[in-house]
Amino acid sequence: MWAPLRLSSVITGDGNIRCELYSQLSHRITQPLLCFSLLAPAIGVCNCEVVSHTGGFTELRLKEALQPGKKITFVIGYREPEFKAANRAWLPLGCYLKNNDEIFPVATAAGGLPRESPVTTSNTHAGQFTEAMMVPKPVSVALNGDSQSIETVAVNAAEKLTSVALHVDALAQRNGFKPLVSSSGMPAKISIEPSLSESAYGIEIARGNILISAADESGVFYALVTLLTLRETGGGTIQEGIIKDEPRFEWRGQHLDCARHYYQVDTILRLLDLMALLKLNRFHWHICDDEAFRLQTDFAASLWQQTAYRGEGELISGVFGGGAGSYGGSYSKDDVTQILARAKALYIEVMPEVEFPAHAFCINQSVNGLRDPEDFGLEESVQGYRNNVVNPALPETMAFFTGLCKEVAASFPFSHIHLGGDELPEGSWLGSPVMNNYKIQHGLANAEDVEGFAMHKLAAEMRTEGIIPCAWEESGRGVNGGIGNDAILFLWQGLEQFQQLASQGYRCVLTPAQHTYFDMAHTDQTSDWGANWAATIRLADTINWEPLPAALDAYADNCLGVQGAFWSEFTTTDSEMEAMIAPRILGLACKAWCGRGAVTSAELLSMAQAYEAIFQKMQWQTAPMELYT
Repeated sequence: MWAPLRLSSVITGDGNIRCELYSQLSHRITQPLLCFSLLAPAIGVCNCEVVSHTGGFTELRLKEALQPGKKITFVIGYREPEFKAANRAWLPLGCYLKNNDEIFPVATAAGGLPRESPVTTSNTHAGQFTEAMMVPKPVSVALNGDSQSIETVAVNAAEKLTSVALHVDALAQRNGFKPLVSSSGMPAKISIEPSLSESAYGIEIARGNILISAADESGVFYALVTLLTLRETGGGTIQEGIIKDEPRFEWRGQHLDCARHYYQVDTILRLLDLMALLKLNRFHWHICDDEAFRLQTDFAASLWQQTAYRGEGELISGVFGGGAGSYGGSYSKDDVTQILARAKALYIEVMPEVEFPAHAFCINQSVNGLRDPEDFGLEESVQGYRNNVVNPALPETMAFFTGLCKEVAASFPFSHIHLGGDELPEGSWLGSPVMNNYKIQHGLANAEDVEGFAMHKLAAEMRTEGIIPCAWEESGRGVNGGIGNDAILFLWQGLEQFQQLASQGYRCVLTPAQHTYFDMAHTDQTSDWGANWAATIRLADTINWEPLPAALDAYADNCLGVQGAFWSEFTTTDSEMEAMIAPRILGLACKAWCGRGAVTSAELLSMAQAYEAIFQKMQWQTAPMELYT
């Protein structure tokens, strides 16, 4: 769409942003009001002033009139001193200009990583079966030196196992690969071996036939995914030998933030397919945050109806690139059914997340009575939201979240629900008389105690329904020991908290931001894209860490596994997510499946190069190689 205004922005040496707004309008605007979003609240540095903000969404008054064919130069910055514009993702997103009742779109530079040029390869890996040829790397491989061509396999198995093979065949065909299963293919006999551990499998590739043994259906699925992968990376040729394989961890997850950006259902289905090819088995569906609640529910239907879209005139303004128009969407019950069906066929469980008690800005905008009306505290979230915390001292608050979470959890057969519990703003509830009495009544000294106590109550309600509560690591704190109720905690700040939480009995999933947050930029170059508050993450950084060091082996049973995360603050189109995840998700898959030290960074780089052909067939964008090598 043609835009009559164009904004160009560059990062200055001091981390501010120098902007030029050029007008192709036919008339003069005396007091232009530029609207855009940043990661966090902005300040006007030169020739402009901030009129209002909601989080990082900013209305900026320019101090010059906007003339046809002319440009205005101004400088903005981030309000908090520790926030400095780092790369293109930190520049204004979702820009438009207001002039009384008129709204004009503003063109800006394209977002996301640049598309990588198509890779042409002579398939130098063809005819080899090396351990670097597949992700994740198998536990053991014994080769006899011979190889044979394989196009398809003819499955010889019980009907139930044959249906598993058809799921892998469907996975292949919808992602641009040739069929895997046909009646004329190489004979493949599949059997169940109960003595194997969960999801384990063995493959014996001999002259003219294949033998597969597996612990269960998921093991059969992973064995056939292995054959599919080897066929693709080997150019249709696989070496003969024996593969024995099993996962290190039970929980092998990937998270997607659909609250900051609404992803089309087809995009989520494609992500599930990619996860399955890498033997990941948990999808953490982040459908609720400050910006939106995106799941159709019967309980409090107005919540998703009022917050699914944002922009000018909506309940939620155009934060995080929402722009002027109604931007977003919600996931219907039919959408959930479709996603769950795909996940089931891929042996992936789906866990939804509802945020409590913080990250609740959109909930407070839509639902009355969840905050103390006498609370005039000045707490503000790190993203710049005021009033993004609900008050658990109010019976209405606990009743609301209990009802909402029970319905959400009941929609997902996995019977796990993530309750949030992270990033409580400093000073929360200090202005609430109701909360002050609540603290005295329950012996709570501070906000951390309150959060732990409230999370414990909400988790107990989930347990009465047979639902396993999950939460971020902060929920394990507080005078009462935190959320309890056999909850699973997700640790995003590193291993520091693991020993303490494990010693309290918590089971944990490790999702360290320094290694598995794929919204982080690859480099510190201003031409790059992404956040940097935790780290810059190259491909090697996804493998050069140990989820469970030997010194913590006593707590091995408390480490359920690992998970990647993609937060969508900078995402305005679905495709922008793809090159941020790939190929770094290969490192995550190795950490989730492989044993300690099984894959080096050099091997991972070789794997990433071998997987270029797979990503191309899937039409999945990848980061330019110079960013991750």
